[in-house]
Amino acid sequence: MIWRKTIKQFGFTLIELGITVVILGVLAAYAIPVYIDSSSKSLIVAQKVMDEVLQQAFAVAIVEKGGYPTVTELAKNVQGSSANSLGVLVYIKGVSYIVPTYVNLSCTTPTSGVDSVVQCVGDIT
Repeated sequence: MIWRKTIKQFGFTLIELGITVVILGVLAAYAIPVYIDSSSKSLIVAQKVMDEVLQQAFAVAIVEKGGYPTVTELAKNVQGSSANSLGVLVYIKGVSYIVPTYVNLSCTTPTSGVDSVVQCVGDIT
């Protein structure tokens, strides 16, 4: 009788590694578009929220002043914003956006300076 030593091998076969890579590829192909879509949706939601914040700040400024505020006075009511000749400059995720302000109630004539009186606040651009 011949005795042979059996050597135990540890590790994964090439087929097992290949199947694992394919499964990870399929999961990544599904997860990456979902992540990108949710990121763009969160930006849209953040812009809508900022619009609401500015509308509320506009209402507060009217009550506090007893009349329509200037662009500078409106910007002071929104933390992290600044006055711009076209409106109020806000930052969302490190990117600057302008919320336009107008000098008439129909929101058709934009403000021309930071000291312009604001009668209407538009949507973020």
